[in-house]
Amino acid sequence: MKWFVLIGILSVAFAKHEMYKGWKSYYIGISSVDQSKALGPLIQKFELDFLSHPAEGREGVVLVKPQHQAAFVQELEAEGIAYRIHADDVKDLICRGVDANRNFDFVFKTVGTDWSPCGETYPGTHAFSQPETRVIRDILHENLARIALYINLHSFGSMIMYPWGHDGSLSQNALGLHTVGIAMANAIQNKALPNFPKYIVGNTGLVVQYFSAGAASDYAHYIGVPLAYGFELPGLEESYAGFHLDPKYIGQVCQETWEGFVVGARRAGDLFPNKQ
Repeated sequence: MKWFVLIGILSVAFAKHEMYKGWKSYYIGISSVDQSKALGPLIQKFELDFLSHPAEGREGVVLVKPQHQAAFVQELEAEGIAYRIHADDVKDLICRGVDANRNFDFVFKTVGTDWSPCGETYPGTHAFSQPETRVIRDILHENLARIALYINLHSFGSMIMYPWGHDGSLSQNALGLHTVGIAMANAIQNKALPNFPKYIVGNTGLVVQYFSAGAASDYAHYIGVPLAYGFELPGLEESYAGFHLDPKYIGQVCQETWEGFVVGARRAGDLFPNKQ
């Protein structure tokens, strides 16, 4: 009996950063024109940074530096302006941490990354700086002789992508990667709803049209996993709304994606029988 290991991991890694340290954010509610006028001079006085401005019947959100917080609250209370804490530590809202899919030790921090700790593609201070990516690394190395297929799940875009993502070049196993990728995409499509977008299969850099270093699937392939992919699960909306799949479709996406996994696992077992 043929054995193989299929790993599909969705990981989110967070890091602490010093930017915005000590800042707080407040919900602000005004109930009159006078309160609205009173709030105006406070903006410059306390160097306020509004995420959204309040209006009568609608709260706003404002960021306040540590040195101004006590006096700012006193002014609000003196004017009778309603307030409540939005976040005790703004840096955890704005500086989300490390992008785990930039944190692997494959041409780390060379392309497609943001050096700012608050950037969306911040790769971390060094490769495998995050416990989540270290766990994946250790599982891969401990079972490398048995792993024929690695799948890294993301959202969104209906894509099945394979190495190399840092420069768009093709792996020596590109034919096998593409063939198995097509088979998985076809299996998913056979179970997909009519309104779901069809999957695109191809090289990561060429499909998404940008390059990035430190990706999980590139690392897995680099250390010897013959079939390594990044999946972008379906999204039905444009822009950021696409990340928020309507809950009524979650079961559907799980079922159709699993069909792709099954086909990929079977193909991996056939192509690499020595991975036991």
